[in-house]
Amino acid sequence: MSELGDGKDGALSVQLIGKLTRLPSERITTSLLERTLHSHDLAPVPPIIKANYNNMPTAVLKPETTEEVARIVASADSLKTCLIPKGRGTSYLWGSVPVVGGVIVDMVEMNQINDFSADGEWIEAGAGATWEKVERYLEKRGFSLRVYPTSMPAATLGGWIASSGSGLGSGGSGVGSVMYGPVGKNLAGLEVVTGMGETLNLSEPEDIADFVGADGITGFITKVRLKIRKKPASIRRILITAPDTEGTQRLVEAMGAMKSVYFAQFEDASMLEIKTSLGLHAPLGVKGFLLFASLEGDAETVSSECDQLKEMAGECGGKTLPEEEAQKEWEERLYPMRVKRGGPTVIAGEFMAPSSRLALVLKDVYAEFPGGAAKQGIHGVVIEAPDVMLMPQVFSDERKGLKFLASLAYVKRFNDIGRRHGGQPYGVGHLNAFNAKAVHGKAGYARLKALKKKHDPGDIINPGKGIEHRTRFGFAAPLFMYNLSMFGLGLFRRLGV
Repeated sequence: MSELGDGKDGALSVQLIGKLTRLPSERITTSLLERTLHSHDLAPVPPIIKANYNNMPTAVLKPETTEEVARIVASADSLKTCLIPKGRGTSYLWGSVPVVGGVIVDMVEMNQINDFSADGEWIEAGAGATWEKVERYLEKRGFSLRVYPTSMPAATLGGWIASSGSGLGSGGSGVGSVMYGPVGKNLAGLEVVTGMGETLNLSEPEDIADFVGADGITGFITKVRLKIRKKPASIRRILITAPDTEGTQRLVEAMGAMKSVYFAQFEDASMLEIKTSLGLHAPLGVKGFLLFASLEGDAETVSSECDQLKEMAGECGGKTLPEEEAQKEWEERLYPMRVKRGGPTVIAGEFMAPSSRLALVLKDVYAEFPGGAAKQGIHGVVIEAPDVMLMPQVFSDERKGLKFLASLAYVKRFNDIGRRHGGQPYGVGHLNAFNAKAVHGKAGYARLKALKKKHDPGDIINPGKGIEHRTRFGFAAPLFMYNLSMFGLGLFRRLGV
């Protein structure tokens, strides 16, 4: 779409936006600095690739109410622009980054706690509230979130719910997902403004599912009603080791099947060494893998299953570390990508795979890792059975030009490992849109396309993402082009470029 500018840095006219949306001028920003801050997320993308997209928004709008969001949507046609929903930009997939220009609709001001029911075990808040804010509110009342992302201090409710994660209707998996499943299973209601400007109040699971994991391409999530839980009677945290991939698989499968395991993750010795070098918590001298689990529930079940894990670790040739170490691991459970400080850049795959294939998956990942002195490691999370989520990481340097460009081939190679073993890539957004069918499934992908046509026939909201990988030139890059480019980059990588 063309846009009505005021001739300054390609920005839209503040006066025109204010007239059409009735937003006060202090919540309409067209400064180059502000727009630049909204032109990226956490993904390290080389300039040669970024040149294919128009990431610079023409304005940033900050609504505070659902009615204001609806007016913004109604004004989009007159402004001759598209709209990009934005939380706090904690993703690596450009889900909230413009790719064909447009106006950022920054949802973070819609962050109020609106309602809470102890009897019904739910809480309602604005989509711009962070998961941490909601958790702190609940803690004071003897409750807790069932699931939340590892980026909870910054991630917004609407942002994570909209992110595709494991697919349409499911969305992301994070802390608590081994017990409660993905975020899509933990919603009691949504309020959504569609691309038609219609406000929907959804309470039926099948209706809610249409906007979960859709990458924000069908509407603006404005309010969220979350299912919550009472604080558990007993909590035990355990930190154990396994000397090899087979023992790790056995322990991970056991964790996934246990009634009281609320959160569990594992890392290999290489990742622990990197964390130690950065001053992050990591027990010294671990060989093989370190596994952590938080067990929560009734005291008898928690104690019994904790003892089972300790015994199983011993049978695998591992050991149990002190509870103080386990508590430190829990306190540092957030932001697994914080190790990027040791990069300066980290190239990471992110995919799901059956826990029953974990040892073989890890073997294939290690076969892909570069030789020599390159830093690399594996972080994994146990999610809803029977799956695990793996994040292999290779440290690189985005300042190294072609060498860094060649290292991007690792992302596809890692994700392909998951698919070979019956898993799938995790997340779509824009950068991973080539894998949309694999993430959503054939039926889910077809449904998402139909929902886009139904709720946003004018392609106003977040165009060019989720179901396609559109460029600034008006066409969507085809899958064969992506595969060919990744193959070429892989050749450069193997040649040591």
